[in-house]
Amino acid sequence: MPFVDRTTFIELLDKLRSEDEAEVVAAARDINRRMDEAELSWRDVLAPEQSDQDDLEDDDEADDFEDNDDDDEDDFDEDDEVAFEGEDAKQAAAQIERILARYELSDTTEEDLRDYLTDIAEGEFTEADNRYVQALHKRLKAQQGD
Repeated sequence: MPFVDRTTFIELLDKLRSEDEAEVVAAARDINRRMDEAELSWRDVLAPEQSDQDDLEDDDEADDFEDNDDDDEDDFDEDDEVAFEGEDAKQAAAQIERILARYELSDTTEEDLRDYLTDIAEGEFTEADNRYVQALHKRLKAQQGD
């Protein structure tokens, strides 16, 4: 069974507030099972606290103004921005089409994948985009026991 979209996940979380202890336990077990099947941790599910996010953004801005000679320590990988072309682009598009056809997806994920198809057609699909699609496919396969 697929994990759940955001709305369904929130509905499960709301059940944790129930006065009926059996419903609370059942919801907690359902959430735990679905997260295990999707190989997700709470860190994957929950957004960082705003102050943590601000710190990350501040660090990124500070890096823009520092003169670092240590290119090896750079987190940016130039290959991430290289567009897929030719056979690689065809294979990525075919995999996205298979995901769209085979799996039940949230509206947002489906829209993202369709946007990737547009990016491929326009030569704007990158290595970073491909890694996301590969990870999504792996997670979906694991959820369905493929």
